[in-house]
Formats: sequence, structure tokens, C-alpha cells
Amino acid sequence: MSMGRTGSKYQDLGRIMDFLHDYEVFHDWKVWQVKNAIIEAVDNQKYFLHWRRRTGYPIECLGFCTYAFLTRKEIEKDSWQGKEVFAREEGEVFYFPTFVCRGGTKEIYRFVSSIQKFIWEKYPDVETCESYRSKLQGSDRMQLWKVNQPLMDKEIRYE
Repeated sequence: MSMGRTGSKYQDLGRIMDFLHDYEVFHDWKVWQVKNAIIEAVDNQKYFLHWRRRTGYPIECLGFCTYAFLTRKEIEKDSWQGKEVFAREEGEVFYFPTFVCRGGTKEIYRFVSSIQKFIWEKYPDVETCESYRSKLQGSDRMQLWKVNQPLMDKEIRYE
């Protein structure tokens, strides 16, 4: 399993769109929502892919995540402009607008661990990341990721 880019950002965008096709929750998204939440993230390279490459098979996308710096007001109103937020390099809240992973708990932890390592290396001053956790079965809640742990401490903690 690997995390990172699989080719050009447009190849990655195609893989993300193929991946989303399998999730009913995304079937109701409007074109502007896809552009705002996904295309703008890919254009600004503010995304992670979790994928698997097997001999004789095309690259299989197992998950993807977008990240941005949002203001508390943007989060509370659940309203933001992708072109603006994905262009920011710093801000009030490090946030994951979209996080989807399939493959079970083991794959989720692998993906999260890779994301934590990336944040630790690229954004060492970021202590926490937030996201809105929405399970496919219907439960929703805010989620806080603590990412200020040293790399040798692989524990991922949720609050």
C-alpha cells in the first residue's frame, strides 16, 4: 500500500472520481460541489491518495483525503470557497473537508498513519486537525486528530 501521488494531478483526479462512483453519498453531489471540494484541492495539490499497485492490475485507489486551512466561521457555516481555502498555506484550523477510505480498519489506520507523518514533516507547527466524521451508516460528529506526536510514536488518537 502506498500514499501519495500516482501520476499527474489529472490522473489522480480521474482515480478519485472513479473511487467516488462507488459511494452512493456522492451520487447526489452537484458539479459545483465536486469542483469546490475535490477539483480545487487537486489543482492546489492539497490531497492524499491511498492506493495499491498489484502486478498485472491498474492502480487501485483505496482512499483519498483533501486538506486545507479553514476559519472557524467557515467550518461552523459549512460554507467555504475551494479556490480560496485550498490555496492557503496557513490559517486558523487545519481541516480535512473530505476523507474516504475503504478496505477496513487496517487500511484506514495505514492511511491515517501516512497522513500523520506527512503533516508532521510538512506542517510541524500544526498540533491538531479537524474533520466532520460521517459514517456511511448515518452517524455524524466532529473529530479531532492529534498530530503533534513524534514520528516514533505511531499511536493515532481520536477525541
